Amino acid sequence: MNSLLRLFIVAIISLSLIIPLVACSKVSSRPKDKPIENYANTASNIYKQKDNDKNKTQDKNASNEFYKIMDSKNYPDDIAESLSHIQDLRGFGIIKETENAQYLFIGLGQKPTAGYKIDISSFEIDNNKLNIKIKENSPAKDAMVAEMLTYPHVIIEITKKLDINNIVITTEDGEILQDINAEEEGK
Repeated sequence: MNSLLRLFIVAIISLSLIIPLVACSKVSSRPKDKPIENYANTASNIYKQKDNDKNKTQDKNASNEFYKIMDSKNYPDDIAESLSHIQDLRGFGIIKETENAQYLFIGLGQKPTAGYKIDISSFEIDNNKLNIKIKENSPAKDAMVAEMLTYPHVIIEITKKLDINNIVITTEDGEILQDINAEEEGK
């Protein structure tokens, strides 16, 4: 029994010495048929491309001083309460106004599974008219997602006062979303 215990302890110690050595060893991803100089140039170009992509994103969102997408985990109580009544609607609407901001809801309505979300493709304010283009993301056909009803949406805090008639939300597919407040007034 003692020899079995000693063998087990030696195996544990050996593994504890080998695992860090293997984990810390650097494996080169450089193809064997390419000289190091070409690999270095390729790596350098990849980093330059990433920097260029960051600059494009910043240019695309130049209007960010006028809006902020709110974190769904930190909605104020009154916005969370409003959301509970409208989350199943597809469209947009101002759901709260303060002296300094308006809170815009954009929703995709009820979906059958998790994995749906909204991305803001563009946000432009021109002559007090707000144009927002959104991208509807849905789960991949082969994705394993939770089967549950979800209500993908975003709440955007807009710090520039706008007339509700001057807001246009369009999907990348060309669909113009309807104002949910106009639907309620028509009931």
